[in-house]
Amino acid sequence: MTFGRSGSERALWHTLRPRLLAIPRALVRRIENGAGEGDPDVYLCSPSTGPLWIELKYRRQWPQRLDRIVTLPHFTPAQRSWHLAHATASGRSWVLLQVARHYMLLPGAQAAVELGLTLTQQRLTSGLWVWAPRLPGAGELARALGGAFAPR
Repeated sequence: MTFGRSGSERALWHTLRPRLLAIPRALVRRIENGAGEGDPDVYLCSPSTGPLWIELKYRRQWPQRLDRIVTLPHFTPAQRSWHLAHATASGRSWVLLQVARHYMLLPGAQAAVELGLTLTQQRLTSGLWVWAPRLPGAGELARALGGAFAPR
């Protein structure tokens, strides 16, 4: 089976955590059980990123062909709905997807409607925030997560 579950997402969290904690004045919380169905895995708030949520997703390998959709059966309808509702309320969320040794950061609303449904390896690896073979350091990660956020 090529789809990761909590064990692989847990490893992704252990890779991500020290980078988030290295962002100056960051408040980082892993949501283990979630307050509600579909809640993301990580809450982050810092002067450089503002408040945001991050959903962690993992898939062990790419599909055999570049033009095949990268499926993620464990990205649930409740998670997709949460990201869309959060964006509608002007909230910011991201999905950090690891496939093999590639890391892709997608805005939550985009991921909700495309990830696992229409995105191919070709499209995913040509995105704005793609790193291989490892996640970047805290500075670049904060710039990516900060996106359009303008600190007050």
